Amino acid sequence: MTRAISILCDGNDKVGYGHIRRSLSLFNFLKALDLVPSIKGLSADAQKFLPKPVIEKVKENTIVVIDSPNDVSLLVKEHLDSGHRVICLDSFSIYKPDLTILTFKHPHQSPKGRFVSGLKYAIIRDEFKVLTINKVKSNKTVLVAIGGADVKNQCADIVPLLLDWGYRVNLISGPLTLSSTTEKHPNLDIFHNPRNFPEIMNKSDWCIVNGGGCLFESLYLNKPTYVFPQSQNEENIAHYLSEKKLVLGVGLDNLQPFSFEALLAHHDIAVRIIDEQGLQRITEHIKEFL
Repeated sequence: MTRAISILCDGNDKVGYGHIRRSLSLFNFLKALDLVPSIKGLSADAQKFLPKPVIEKVKENTIVVIDSPNDVSLLVKEHLDSGHRVICLDSFSIYKPDLTILTFKHPHQSPKGRFVSGLKYAIIRDEFKVLTINKVKSNKTVLVAIGGADVKNQCADIVPLLLDWGYRVNLISGPLTLSSTTEKHPNLDIFHNPRNFPEIMNKSDWCIVNGGGCLFESLYLNKPTYVFPQSQNEENIAHYLSEKKLVLGVGLDNLQPFSFEALLAHHDIAVRIIDEQGLQRITEHIKEFL
């Protein structure tokens, strides 16, 4: 019997935009395969970023994919009790879903039941896949993109330092950002939730990002990447990559002017750490339940 696919996701100015953005990517990917998915935000904040019309109630005989930074225990139980198959995408519950898919398994995480994990499940949007990746040609231009919300308002500390050091800064103000630098400077360009974000990132010589989706996108483009984590989970990912020398560094205390030679040494270092197949791999797991 064919099952419907329902994606439930969440995000806001406190936890950022990453879960919503990647759920949208999964929704569009499944739609292109004629699998007819539906998508719904678990909060009013999340729903603002999702297409309409949306599902009001999950139908019977459905595969439910839950992508949320919050405890989804009650949601998992509700859908299991309704006879649905439940996949948790970087989401956790005290109840056992049919499958948990983790982009990165953190030391403290103990998913219930069957799970798979690895950076191979990182989702890269189509807008990045069509780009011809630019090579590092200088150390002059840096992109600063601290997630969809910049929940710690870190840009206010980062941007003045970079400008003092003589860099040209492309600052991305995310869709959920409540506050950020308003400094005016001839070497500072501020973009609010730009549609051409992938192109701006690709043209930059190196990138300063948070530890979520922007980090994976930067690594996919083979950019020398510096990380400002915004949560403990992002800290874990950043330090894991730092220990393997796959990023330039982590946190404000270690930020410094990087020479062209230093950036060049990191260019291409992340080749195949993040590839284009994350959506396909997740979809294959969803198809197991079809």
